Formats: sequence, C-alpha cells, structure tokens
Amino acid sequence: MIKKTFFILIAGLFLVTGFKKTEVVPAPHKVVSLDKSAVYYFHGNRRCFTCSVMEKYSRSVYEEHFKDKVDFKMVNIDQRENKHFISDYNMPFRTVVLVKVKDGKENGYKVLHETWQYIRKEQAFKNYLKKQIEGFLLSENKENEK
Repeated sequence: MIKKTFFILIAGLFLVTGFKKTEVVPAPHKVVSLDKSAVYYFHGNRRCFTCSVMEKYSRSVYEEHFKDKVDFKMVNIDQRENKHFISDYNMPFRTVVLVKVKDGKENGYKVLHETWQYIRKEQAFKNYLKKQIEGFLLSENKENEK
C-alpha cells in the first residue's frame, strides 16, 4: 500500500510540475565567434517548470545586459552528441555554464551551480547571474591585457 501511494504521489508530482517537450537544438561543435565567450544553458528533452524559468531568467539577463558581449547557447544534453558536455564541464545536473573563447577555442569555463539556489527569487537569480557574467568578462579582459 505504501509503495502504491508513493508511486501515485510521484506520478502526480510529474503531472503537476508541467513537464513539456522542448525543441531539439543541436549544440555547436565549433564556436561561431572567434573571441566571443558564451553563456550556455544546458537542458534535457523534457523540462519542468523550474527549468523553463531558469531559461527565461538567463535569457532575460543576456538580452538586457550582454547581448553584444557574449553568445547565448541552449544545449540539449540528452542528445547523444551533446552528452560529452556533462563530463567536459563536470556538471552533476542541468545548469548555466560560462565559457571563455580565445582564437576560436574554448579557454576556460565556470559552472554556475548556485543558480538553483535563486530560482524561486527572480531578482536574486538575475542579480547573481549578471554579477557572475560581469566577473567572468572582467577576468577575461585582464587576461587579454597581459
């Protein structure tokens, strides 16, 4: 009886969170811009409401503050050709990753694990992401001055 109740509870949770199928967007294997770093939002085939919110907030910060400074890429890590990103960036879960690019090649990254802490507080999430991207770009500019 307990197992059956647990199963029904979990099934109901999936229905309530609103899983939805997303458009399949292949990940870039080569960086398009030679020296333009990127904000990557990694997602799966199906995303819950919270995952969709993360995309919405991330895209909003990008479009409002960084559109001319970095690229914004959405990558479906459930696709076989994109699974390598999980180990490449040591991602235990879907999240946002900042990637430095120099001379058309990846030159460092930062996984933003803390995005999940702020997901229920829109302004805190946006402030956190903006600050992380600004710091990332600042460190990139200092490296270019050397």
